[in-house]
Amino acid sequence: MVNLSPAIIKKKPRPFFALTELPIASPVEAAADETATAGPGSYPVRCRRCAHLVTSAEKAIAVSGSHGHTYFNPHGIAFELGCFSAAPGIRVEGLLSAEFSWFKGYAWRYALCGNCDAHLGWQFVAETAGDFFGLIFAKLIEE
Repeated sequence: MVNLSPAIIKKKPRPFFALTELPIASPVEAAADETATAGPGSYPVRCRRCAHLVTSAEKAIAVSGSHGHTYFNPHGIAFELGCFSAAPGIRVEGLLSAEFSWFKGYAWRYALCGNCDAHLGWQFVAETAGDFFGLIFAKLIEE
């Protein structure tokens, strides 16, 4: 589980950047314990368009040594995204594709808001390593 200081937590929705600087040590952390009680890092992460609950800060993980990543798609569009072990408010769509995957050994498909269908990022799936969500910071708000 990622532990955030109370100073980072705000009551009003704000741009989603606090999670880009989390000190996560392991290359890929296991999913947060589902039975853990809500703590300082459990604030909600919502869709910027409709405020639908997507995940929580406690689901933030490091992949390839970092929670936050910046990548370009084949069209040259840059995406700043954060990795999450689970995103119950997401609906995945499309067939898995390994083409242009930003994470070696992972296939991807689209991750959409479960309420308004906004494109929020991607689900990355690997046979041996499980799956995670790469969500676009600019399309999220945290409380």
